[in-house]
Amino acid sequence: MPAMSTATSGVPSADAGAASATVNAAQQIGGSLGTALLNTIAATATTWYFATHPSPVSAQENTTIYGFTVALGVATAILLVTAALMPSRTRWQWRPDHQAGAPDFDAAVDPP
Repeated sequence: MPAMSTATSGVPSADAGAASATVNAAQQIGGSLGTALLNTIAATATTWYFATHPSPVSAQENTTIYGFTVALGVATAILLVTAALMPSRTRWQWRPDHQAGAPDFDAAVDPP
């Protein structure tokens, strides 16, 4: 998984397990909070649309679609902002001593 590799790169081998667990926990919590946020946005938009459109026929047909559309728009905006900010937040390390095909000794497990 490239995201996990990127998140744990540069971590000493003694701390690799803790770093991986921290990234995993952050992903789980972020997914839960993101789902809750988008659900709240969809429910709020649905309620607003239903309250502001008095015609029961059109409101029932379009209310849920409107709520999901608003939530999808917010999710798309979050994705675009994140994609725009990501290049400035990444940390690339160039190692001139590393040759293609050579073993990566930084990733080796230390002997006991």
